Amino acid sequence: MTHAVSHSTLHFLVFISCEAPARHGAPMEVHPITEVVHENEWYLQQVNAWKLKTEAEPENAFAWYNRYKAMRYADFPRIFQDSLYKQEVARMVADMGRHIPETFEYCYIRNWNAHEDEDALTWLQKAHAIDPTRPEVYSGFLTRFEMEGDWNKKSDYARQWYATQSMAPSLLYPANNMLESVDRNGILFTHGDNDTYPLWVLQEARQIRPDVTVINLSLASNRTYFLKLMEHRRIRIDLKEIERVFDQLPYDRKPSWMIRHLEQMNPDRPVYIALTVGNKNLTELEDQLWCTGLANRFTTQKIDNIALLRRNMEQRMLLDHLQFQPYTESFPYEQGLAQSTVAVYLTPFLTLVEHYTEAGMATEANRYRELARQVGRLSHRVSEVEAYLEKLQTTY
Repeated sequence: MTHAVSHSTLHFLVFISCEAPARHGAPMEVHPITEVVHENEWYLQQVNAWKLKTEAEPENAFAWYNRYKAMRYADFPRIFQDSLYKQEVARMVADMGRHIPETFEYCYIRNWNAHEDEDALTWLQKAHAIDPTRPEVYSGFLTRFEMEGDWNKKSDYARQWYATQSMAPSLLYPANNMLESVDRNGILFTHGDNDTYPLWVLQEARQIRPDVTVINLSLASNRTYFLKLMEHRRIRIDLKEIERVFDQLPYDRKPSWMIRHLEQMNPDRPVYIALTVGNKNLTELEDQLWCTGLANRFTTQKIDNIALLRRNMEQRMLLDHLQFQPYTESFPYEQGLAQSTVAVYLTPFLTLVEHYTEAGMATEANRYRELARQVGRLSHRVSEVEAYLEKLQTTY
């Protein structure tokens, strides 16, 4: 029997801790979260470790760079929401400027920490001029030109980023599959770096699903940018309602409001939320989310999401990377990154195990059961996956 399975039943498996193990002691390089994700406690420890290092070696650009990254990632997104913490970080950046003013690291961080600073792009361009080989700049260029509505430049820098071959396959495969979870001309809400930049890069550099509008919830909380993007992508909105409520909404209420508003105003454009968007942004919407792959369709109408999920998983998505990952020597952090990215597959795989088991289709159920187990091994969630499979077995 074909039946609809909602998002909330399985979503918890994706958000069991997906970080690398914490480490203690001496300062260690803080890699971008597009390479390695650690527990929050690790970042807090590294803030202190690198602070001591910069105090001992104030002209050590590498130390300042790691200190800033640790501060940025610790208690994220505190750096955007806590005004006192912003001031603390700003003082650190000012100290950095006094000691290493003409370095790539300082110029890049001046851009990265700029928030709404109109000089941010100038600092980013200066960093790129100092060292054109550093790929870190591309996320900054994409964000700046996206926010400014300079879509051609955003596209150009996305293609340049792709050409560096510095973006890990364990980000690009899920990005492809996330886009393929969305129907034509759909709207897809994302939240972080790893579920936004890879999608933009594939859309611009490889022309994969450019019909999908990717909306990063963090960026879209800026009204000027939100309105600019809606006009560019020809997405209908109620300007009077936006004028009335947008700037009055608390930061944590804007995501659900935006999702509901666009779904109501655009009945011909299906609205989706990436599975990587955390529960805290979905609480008000849980009963209206339907898994279609690596995204949930948000709709006030009950739909047969299983038919869409089967089509997407079996006809559109690329899943070979879950069984074989080539060229890992070119990406030394691929294994750790894969641990934090592949868990997103557990929701669709276990949904299909349940569906096919109930329908008495043993071959198909076994296929997705083994895929779920493989993801469990890659993401270090073997016990959680086995417990869920055992529960299904006793139910059916």
